[in-house]
Amino acid sequence: SPEFQAAVHLRTAVQILGQDEGESATTEALNEAYRHLILALDIYPDDKWAHEQLENVTWKLTRRNQKPPPDLKRKADFLAAKYQEIKAGRKSVLVVGARDRWDVDAVVA
Repeated sequence: SPEFQAAVHLRTAVQILGQDEGESATTEALNEAYRHLILALDIYPDDKWAHEQLENVTWKLTRRNQKPPPDLKRKADFLAAKYQEIKAGRKSVLVVGARDRWDVDAVVA
């Protein structure tokens, strides 16, 4: 089930980060935790705690003059935007087209 998969990814990320929340983790381990957090957020993009952990891992990588892998960073940026939309009470991050707002065919006719 999706809930179980997300929980497994979150638990794996927490185990990788350890009790010091990644302070003593290698850069490779931080990247692996980052990947698991992304996978969990892909299933449940409204998980505030997972977003906070992702931000913490990003901060730890930045302190080491490292960056998350570009493909995962793009996904994280998308998920962050989606989370902001959810918080704002909207259902989607997609732009609403003219046909969705008005009956274009009736206006044109």
